[in-house]
Amino acid sequence: MTGSRTARGGFQNEDAVAAKFESWKEDFEAQQWLQYMGSDLEHITEVKATVLRGRDKADIVLKIVQDNILKLQRNVSLKKFNRDADYNQIERGWVDSYKDYWNMPTGVVNSLKKFVGEISPASLYQRGILSMEQFNALRDQRRFFLNELEDHEIRSTIQFFSDWKMVIASDLLRGRKGYKAEWILVTAFDESTNSTEWTIKDIDTAIDLYADCPVGLTDRGSLMIGRIVLQRKGGDGGRDTANMMQFKIHPGELFTI
Repeated sequence: MTGSRTARGGFQNEDAVAAKFESWKEDFEAQQWLQYMGSDLEHITEVKATVLRGRDKADIVLKIVQDNILKLQRNVSLKKFNRDADYNQIERGWVDSYKDYWNMPTGVVNSLKKFVGEISPASLYQRGILSMEQFNALRDQRRFFLNELEDHEIRSTIQFFSDWKMVIASDLLRGRKGYKAEWILVTAFDESTNSTEWTIKDIDTAIDLYADCPVGLTDRGSLMIGRIVLQRKGGDGGRDTANMMQFKIHPGELFTI
């Protein structure tokens, strides 16, 4: 069966999706999702859906009872696809929080800290590492764009993310700990037709898709890790948290496979 369909009405938030799963006997979409995840409807006796509110990659944990005995668990990540927005955030954090996870070399750590602004151009200018001419030439004097770094810094950063691309894609989509995502359900609500287009994929398929492109710089000087964008978080009213790394994907790409 196909993993993509269109349904009447909207059900984009976690509570609405969880309610559909628990009403699976009367809910056609929930029946399709359960079948796609490998369940035989004739043997299901109960489905319990728990919405997670923490930092787990799974948003809903399903407990599926079959033949009143066998209990299966399915961890589902939910993504909303807004056709007016290019990308959705999937994770953010400080450079140092990823350093040990991915065994980052010191040079790459420093390059990323320059990129997000933890190592600021002003501090390098004050230390005599950056000239006044170099400082004034920057597009944003709070931070460096990756294409403003030295050539050797750019090469080593691209090489690192190329070597670790599959691990990074897995960590960002499946998760490293807690309730890891096993399935990803993407919904796109069309207000004009009062309908929701949806697609569901196993997490390995999603990881393969988002890792299935080379690592390189964008025109604006951010980093593309396959189809995953790494950029500076920004915003936050100028607070330090603006200097976090932010990872984004385009959920609509899952509709293409």
